[in-house]
Amino acid sequence: MFHERRHFHDRHTQESSIVAVCESTPKVESCYLDSPHVGTLEEIMNRRCWKELSFLKLSKCRAEELNRSLSVGSKLTSLELVSCRGTVNLCTVAEDSPTLVELQLFYCGGIYVPRKLTFPCMTRCQFHKPQFQDFIKLNVHT
Repeated sequence: MFHERRHFHDRHTQESSIVAVCESTPKVESCYLDSPHVGTLEEIMNRRCWKELSFLKLSKCRAEELNRSLSVGSKLTSLELVSCRGTVNLCTVAEDSPTLVELQLFYCGGIYVPRKLTFPCMTRCQFHKPQFQDFIKLNVHT
């Protein structure tokens, strides 16, 4: 039954428990983690256990972990961040998630754009109460 699960939603997810979840639900396409513990996001992305993961929503995660974790390479088409702690580097997001179609950021502590960036597949981009740092220009090609 769990093996066919396509969506995963959890609160306060710990790194140790996510390993078992990844192994028992390999076909997850969308994931919502609320207040994940440090190491959880990296464990998901480094293990590449959810190869079909296309939608990721994170609430109260650490931006530093997000910035490191996406570099593993993903098929993400939708990324939603809510109350992200720290500073999200949008250049890292753009480079590490070239298939991103939708990006939404709600009440994030900081959004860093150190240089001009491009999201080649982006069709929807929303920022709610952003705190930009070194904002240069956001190019979205449709």
